[in-house]
Amino acid sequence: MKEAKRQAKPKKLFHWMLLCIVCLIGVYMLLRSDLFLIKSVEVFNNERVSTAAVESLGDIEIGSNIFQIDRELTAKKIELHQLIKHAEVKRKLPSTIQVTVEERQPWAQLMVRDRCILIDDAGVYMEDVNHLMDDPALLLITLDDAYSEPLNFGQPICPEAAAMVKRVYEALTPEFCREEISEYLYLTEEKSLVIYTMAGTEVRFGDLDRLELKISYMQEIQKKEKETEATGKNGIMYVDMRFEGMPSIRDL
Repeated sequence: MKEAKRQAKPKKLFHWMLLCIVCLIGVYMLLRSDLFLIKSVEVFNNERVSTAAVESLGDIEIGSNIFQIDRELTAKKIELHQLIKHAEVKRKLPSTIQVTVEERQPWAQLMVRDRCILIDDAGVYMEDVNHLMDDPALLLITLDDAYSEPLNFGQPICPEAAAMVKRVYEALTPEFCREEISEYLYLTEEKSLVIYTMAGTEVRFGDLDRLELKISYMQEIQKKEKETEATGKNGIMYVDMRFEGMPSIRDL
């Protein structure tokens, strides 16, 4: 009896192994079948980039096997588009690829040399514009003539300028200061800002040192601009905040 049991165990093990092999072959054949061939691509949250462009960038071929898609690699390829900040690729079995994108949003118009381009808040070059757009939602940033780096779609253009302007912009009060700024000029060699107000005042802002104090000076400057506008007195030519102590002010 014991001998018969010992002989039965290898047979049972063999049967289990054979069953596993058959199952694996079945699963493999199923995964390679026409059932899992890509029939459609669904793209979500895209407004500026077409579905066809996303499909092309990701090398997603209709009719290819859905499991042959490397989701991370496909997402990285799609993110090469200058207007796409982030992409997420998912499989919707049995035959659909879903791509969810986060598009870059225009944040500022950047004047550099003889060109006007749109950038996001990280300074990434999104697209060209033929002329300055009359859009109060877009900041105007200018780079001085010392900037000579190449301009490539999808790449940050002087990101330190965007970062500095963003810090200053976020520190300004939305109701008063922000809307009174007409232009931010970034001096690339000095790594500092010159800010121009709607009233024409040149504010030599400097770097981000003493930021809160400088913002309080900006508020006072704009109050004075309102007063001079109401009384008809001469305005301010420039204000220099670059150095310690009270800012230097020169009236018109």
